[in-house]
Amino acid sequence: MKSLKYIFAVLLAAGILSANAYSQSQTVNSGYVFIDGKYIEPPYKVERKGFSVYINGIEAMKYKKPVHIRYKYPGYPPQITKNSSIDDMLNIKPPGYDLPYINVAEEYFKRKYKKGKIVKKKLIKYIQGFPNVKYYNGSYLETYNGETRNFSIIIRWTPDANELKKIIDRTTEGIKSLLKSK
Repeated sequence: MKSLKYIFAVLLAAGILSANAYSQSQTVNSGYVFIDGKYIEPPYKVERKGFSVYINGIEAMKYKKPVHIRYKYPGYPPQITKNSSIDDMLNIKPPGYDLPYINVAEEYFKRKYKKGKIVKKKLIKYIQGFPNVKYYNGSYLETYNGETRNFSIIIRWTPDANELKKIIDRTTEGIKSLLKSK
């Protein structure tokens, strides 16, 4: 399965995959397929079922269905004061969450605004609002207790279930295209 994931990455980078090119299943008579070291005889029926890609009924790739928590705006930790440390600010978790306040706010902003630049601006303003933050510009953080730290924001997106299905559809099409070109 690792080689199929690698092939998918190469196809994406080469621009071979199209977001709109997808059919539920298709038979391909050319190419060579090995799944977990075992040669699979043509013709190849390549299809997506749920969050998996199958070739001749054998699961070739499987994605975990994303689980999205409905994050609410967390506010600020009541324990943080003007003299709190950066580590306190980065590690305290709001009640009911497994993530620190800043990460919960990031997830909330990502779901609410959907655009990376807006999310980043909102998160910078959020961090600037902590009682212990004297200065923060998106990459450099200074607190009232004298601590400083390089602290850049990198927004990472996790696809929702519909986005993931589209990714798997493109993977399926990429495998078909690769097999046809052999």
